[in-house]
Amino acid sequence: MNRVKKKIKAIACEILGCKRISFRKRFRRIGFESLSFTELVVKTEEAFGIELLIDEIARFRTLKMFAVYAESKIDDSKRHL
Repeated sequence: MNRVKKKIKAIACEILGCKRISFRKRFRRIGFESLSFTELVVKTEEAFGIELLIDEIARFRTLKMFAVYAESKIDDSKRHL
């Protein structure tokens, strides 16, 4: 697991108050609701200095899908430097 995915997993665990979390289960099954998901988005944006688009994020169902998207935004921001 790369550093981006590890950091997002750590953020998710912090928000949900757990030590371990599934990367493949649906957000609702691991305990995320709209407010906690919003917190995940904000903390991820802050951690990596990126902007995540809500329209795009709404279609992701798992933490893994979210992490792949966030990682692509990090890669995009590096290309524009």
